[in-house]
Amino acid sequence: MASERGSRRVSNDDEEKFVKKTRKAHSILKKGRGSTVGAATNKRKKKKLGVRFTLPDENQAEQANKVKPSLFLARAVMFTNLWEMFAFPLRWSMEHPWHYRFVKQEAHDGLSPMAIVDLLMDVIVVTNMVKTSASWFRKTTPRFALNLFWQKFGHDLLFGVVVMWLTAPFHFTEWVWRTFTLYRVMRIKRALQYMNAKQYDVTINAVLILGLKFGLVLYVSLHWVGCFCYMVAGLNDFDETTWTAYITANVFPRFDFYHSSELERYIIIIFKALDVITLTGIFYSPPNNTLEVLMACVVMVSQLVLTSYVFGTLLHMLQFKDNSLELHKERIARLKVFCHQRELPNSIYEELVEHFEFQFRKHSGEKQVGKLKKPLPEALAQAVAECMYGGGLHK
Repeated sequence: MASERGSRRVSNDDEEKFVKKTRKAHSILKKGRGSTVGAATNKRKKKKLGVRFTLPDENQAEQANKVKPSLFLARAVMFTNLWEMFAFPLRWSMEHPWHYRFVKQEAHDGLSPMAIVDLLMDVIVVTNMVKTSASWFRKTTPRFALNLFWQKFGHDLLFGVVVMWLTAPFHFTEWVWRTFTLYRVMRIKRALQYMNAKQYDVTINAVLILGLKFGLVLYVSLHWVGCFCYMVAGLNDFDETTWTAYITANVFPRFDFYHSSELERYIIIIFKALDVITLTGIFYSPPNNTLEVLMACVVMVSQLVLTSYVFGTLLHMLQFKDNSLELHKERIARLKVFCHQRELPNSIYEELVEHFEFQFRKHSGEKQVGKLKKPLPEALAQAVAECMYGGGLHK
């Protein structure tokens, strides 16, 4: 019996030693100590640790959205978009490629006053691009920042800035060069979007914004009509059949249209546009060639649209009042008092204002567009909401 008990103890001790050795061997294999397998696992670990960690695209997009341009640059860029509303028709009617050449190839080459202003505006736009892109490179990966730069600024930089200035030294015809500047119309689109967004700004009087927009639309209409009337006369080489020759011969005999300054020409252009749009007939110069007939037809149709806009805007300003906007302004004022009394941080106050403004824009958009009669599936409804209010839903 004693020998059996002793043998059992020895066997148990052997089993415990075997288990301890097995666990120790497994731990050595895992840690990679003293074995080739462990060394290989260590190398793989070092390789894994050497790989640079990259954020997913969603997180990088969120970091990029947090980049806010400086207030001065944002306002300056918006001013460049508003400037393009006036510069585009002037560039097509009165400017030439040699006005945008830095190096004089001929006697008439050199920067005109308008070209200098265009150069200043493009410098502001490129400065904003560089500053915003530098912030993206700091917060995201270089590849993601480059893709974002191309999506947001690439076309404007290439077709809006580079093409216009680089093609000016070549001896293209003026109409080919003007065609190269067509992409700058996108700045006009952004300016119109900015004006529409300002109507919902609670810090500005809505009637004041509506009045400024009304005056701006009237002047821009005169500006565009006058410039393109002058462009049509230029297509006919300002011959005897054009309205410029009629003005010089019958309306303003002391005015030399061909040897006058650009400012004097512009005043006559605005005078012509006023006479055409208002149909007052202070001077009667019927179209005498095909291009002027086509231009007269376009102006007549646009005059109907402009007259409808003028009377509709005046009636809206005199009789109607936006009650929802007034209630929204009162809500924002109460919110400001609430945050001031409880000494909340400015960051929380700005987030609250941004939330209420988004809800107000969403409500106004639903009133203007109207709701769909039939209920939509959840996925389709989310897609519609993403397209309409995508900017605010991510915040």
